Amino acid sequence: MSWNRPLRFVPIAVTALLAALATPAGAILPPAPPAAALVLTSTPGEAPAPSARRVPLTCSPDGGGHPAPVASCAALARTGGSVAALHLDPGASCPLIYAPVTTTATGTWFGRRVREQITFPNRCVLIAKTGPLFRF
Repeated sequence: MSWNRPLRFVPIAVTALLAALATPAGAILPPAPPAAALVLTSTPGEAPAPSARRVPLTCSPDGGGHPAPVASCAALARTGGSVAALHLDPGASCPLIYAPVTTTATGTWFGRRVREQITFPNRCVLIAKTGPLFRF
C-alpha cells in the first residue's frame, strides 16, 4: 500500500466515530413504536361509511385514544389480532332485531397486516362477540 494515495474509508470511519461520541451514554432514546396499531371504525348499516366513528388503538404499549385499550388489546391477543375470531360472550341473549352495524379494523398486529370488515346483525351481537373493542 502506498502512503501517497488518499485513504477512501477514513471519512466514513471519522463520521461514524463522531456520531458515536455525540450521543451521550445516558441519552434517552425515543420510545419504540407500538407493536400493534389499528384504526377501528363502527357505522350503522351494511357497509362502512365516511362518517363512521374512528378510534385508534395501539397495543404494547396499550393506548391510542381507545376508551378501553388494555381490555381490547388483551382480547385481540387471545386471537392473534383477529376480530373475526373474537367471541367473548357466547351466552349473550340478543334480540332478533336486524339493525346492522359494520365494523372495520385496519393496521398492523405485531408485524402482520390487518384489514377486516364485519357486519353484525345488531349492536348487541357486536358487543357480545367483540367485548370492549368496539365500545366507543
